[in-house]
Amino acid sequence: MDTVIPYPANQRSKEKGLLRVDKHFRTYGPAYERRVYKQRASIERTNSRLKEQLSLNKHKVRGLRNIVIHVLLCIITMLHVAVAALRLNKPEKARSIAQLGW
Repeated sequence: MDTVIPYPANQRSKEKGLLRVDKHFRTYGPAYERRVYKQRASIERTNSRLKEQLSLNKHKVRGLRNIVIHVLLCIITMLHVAVAALRLNKPEKARSIAQLGW
């Protein structure tokens, strides 16, 4: 997935081929970049869930390698919880790790 971030320098309306976002969050520019930008909300929601539920805000791991391993294990855990909730026919429990056991 490509990163699409509309920088303030890119917001000039006269430049072609750049993604622009107005104050009402309407996007203008190439269709591919607008599609990628629309996925931003779901990515931010996932990042927030990782930080809050899986304690990535206050990790106690040192070193880049160990942090990467910790983050990957957290993502794998999130995916396993989602699969388990769907297999148990409880899709509403797929978003919360703590609620799956109830």
